Amino acid sequence: MKDELRAIEGLKPKNDLFNTMYRKYYSPIRSFISKHLRTHQPGDELTQEVFIKLYQNIESLQTDNIKGWLYTVARNETINHNRKNSHPISSLEEQLVEPSCEDTANKSLEKNYQRDIIKNILVRLPKNQAIALYLKDMYGYSYQEIADKMNISYKAVKSLIFRGRQRFIKYYEEMNMDDL
Repeated sequence: MKDELRAIEGLKPKNDLFNTMYRKYYSPIRSFISKHLRTHQPGDELTQEVFIKLYQNIESLQTDNIKGWLYTVARNETINHNRKNSHPISSLEEQLVEPSCEDTANKSLEKNYQRDIIKNILVRLPKNQAIALYLKDMYGYSYQEIADKMNISYKAVKSLIFRGRQRFIKYYEEMNMDDL
């Protein structure tokens, strides 16, 4: 009896953490999956699969970024689902003429995932660094154009972009390390 009580108490922290993560991330993960499915059905089933994997692996996760881990699993589950449910193209000729729906969907999914990562990292940067990086790398503004828009010197823009890129890379590497 005492062994059973210890075993049940040992599950309590695991269950508490899982319940907290489930309540916090169920809706965003479900939305993410539903948005990236090629079918018009809601992503409830795949969302459940993601949280089953979380429950099964919660004790062995070596990450502080459970959110990133959940989105990675959700992305992989969605890609696998889309692959399994794609309709095979009947002839080689059609494959050569038209890109497959699977490739297009997976590229779109990957692009959206990368865009989400970039947004998450930019939000973590100091505001002035994020703005300078965004104007330079997303819109292609020159250093001088950015300086004019932000009412700062050319050298200040170069410094902001340099420091912003360093931080961006650091945060990106942290996210990738958390996903392993």
